[in-house]
Amino acid sequence: MKLSQTLKSWLYFLSLTLIWGSAFILIKKGLLYFSPAQGATFRIFTGFVVLLPLIINILRKNKFSKKEWRGFTIVGFVGSFIPAFLFAQAQIHISSSTSGVLGALTPAFALLISFFVFKAKIKALQIVGMLLGLAGTVSLVFLTKGGNFDLSNLYALLILLATFCYASNTNFVKFNLSGVNPLHIACLSLVVTGPLSGIYLLSTDFISIAQNPASWWSLGALFTLGVTATATGLILFNQFIKIATPLFASSVTYAMPLVALIWGLLDNEVLGMYHLLGMGAVILGVFLINRK
Repeated sequence: MKLSQTLKSWLYFLSLTLIWGSAFILIKKGLLYFSPAQGATFRIFTGFVVLLPLIINILRKNKFSKKEWRGFTIVGFVGSFIPAFLFAQAQIHISSSTSGVLGALTPAFALLISFFVFKAKIKALQIVGMLLGLAGTVSLVFLTKGGNFDLSNLYALLILLATFCYASNTNFVKFNLSGVNPLHIACLSLVVTGPLSGIYLLSTDFISIAQNPASWWSLGALFTLGVTATATGLILFNQFIKIATPLFASSVTYAMPLVALIWGLLDNEVLGMYHLLGMGAVILGVFLINRK
């Protein structure tokens, strides 16, 4: 029986929301035994290995110019490699739920880059959304559970830098690789960063740590992260944007933090009222930014 277009869209939406919303708790569990650099590179290397048959098939059937390969390399580093390191490093110091909500700010940065670099127009509602997102971010980064300012938690700024990378990558793909199949971009962006990640892992004590049975839960979390968020997520989102409206596709961005928040609470993460209000402001802000 054939599924309707609407049902397919909802299945993609729910799958991506669960996959990307769960990524933050997986990062947290993966870092219990492995360093941030090991966690980030193992995630990228796993995604590369899973997609390798598809990568080989794409390379057999297509030829790409030097300009396109430069573009794939930039996407690989800016769109996945660097953010993976930033998220891993930040989550040693901040909760997975906070990380998940701050990660939803990608559309805000994408909008700002489009406005300042590519002179795109911004609607009044989108400005309100950015201000709400900014207020929520300040609450999450600089307010304690009691409502007092604390400027010591600057590691959350690494999450903002990671979302800036995602936003920059979105604009780069839009204006420099618009004629290339999105699936090809997603897969071939790992051709450089995947093997590089594998070489780095072999130069560390990753294998000796992985041989310790106590680390296997952490290893499993990182492996799941690579298979789902890095590999499967790329393919699903590529299919999702083909059949869904841009607004519906972007709605994953503000549904994803809710999953991250639920995982955080289940893992006994404690959030103050100001943090919850900040999360609500960020999610509402992203929703307004995505409105057409």
